[in-house]
Amino acid sequence: MYSTVNAQFINQEIEAKILVEDSGEFYEFLAIAENKSLADQSFKYEFATFIRDKDNRVKKDSLVGRFGLASQSRERLNKITISRAEERRVIVMLVVYSLEGKPLGQDRVVLNDNNVSESIVLDKPKHPANNDMAPSQDGFFVQGLVVENSITKMGQDFYRLFYSKYYLSGLKSEKDIVIDELPFRARTTRISVKVDNQLVWQFFSNPSQEFLKRQSDMAFNRVVAQLQQIQNTKDQITRY
Repeated sequence: MYSTVNAQFINQEIEAKILVEDSGEFYEFLAIAENKSLADQSFKYEFATFIRDKDNRVKKDSLVGRFGLASQSRERLNKITISRAEERRVIVMLVVYSLEGKPLGQDRVVLNDNNVSESIVLDKPKHPANNDMAPSQDGFFVQGLVVENSITKMGQDFYRLFYSKYYLSGLKSEKDIVIDELPFRARTTRISVKVDNQLVWQFFSNPSQEFLKRQSDMAFNRVVAQLQQIQNTKDQITRY
């Protein structure tokens, strides 16, 4: 899920598509890009999987690359293979960018879906100042994601409030931010916010918009503090 600012332009100039093939013991996910424009162009892409492990941590694996595509043509970019025996929820996502980092095309497929609302926000890639993230051979860096797993309207409302603040702040990070909502007692749920799989904020849900707004503000501040701490730690390691 992209912000509403960008959503109307996705898959217009170039379309990203994931095709699924069943080969018996495995599922094969094929990343396809189609150039709908009248000009030959070059693009970048990220083809990623998100798998939640037994400790409730979200693991992300990405394939990234750069490619050229003639006008009114399509091309297979890459392939991901997942065993049919996989029982965990898996999200496979493809995003195609312009060379300047503007998201142009997006598609996603969910394996073992349990009807939980799960959306992903992918920010524009950039070249980070530090070197903790290794680039691909063409120098393409992967930007961090904001991943949402909500099961109620309260969780969705909190996510929208949090992401609005995140987006307007212009904050950019290489670390993934995950917002989880899990059942607790009766009609109550527990909402947590993690940075790079580290818990930074959690609370019990409440339908009050004022309450959710306060929680989103506090969660955002904790996220910023955690990112600063991560950066400071890396700087200290670099000096030594």
